[in-house]
Amino acid sequence: MREKIVFFTIIVGFFLMVNGSFPTTTGDIRNENFHKEEMKWRKERDKSVHSPTSWLTIAGLFWLDEGEKTYAGTQHH
Repeated sequence: MREKIVFFTIIVGFFLMVNGSFPTTTGDIRNENFHKEEMKWRKERDKSVHSPTSWLTIAGLFWLDEGEKTYAGTQHH
């Protein structure tokens, strides 16, 4: 009887070790795919944001002078 319990414990332990060491579940595969897609999106986004034609590019730096400003065609701005 004792030999059967030891044998059963070893077999169950082996299957638990093997099952836990490989990403065989659908959830693990989905997480890996999500992570890869997320990293790809972040790299592309970073590249596009730092490109010369992105919305972050500054066209010029013009300091404002003190006082009231008026623009052509407006009276009270």
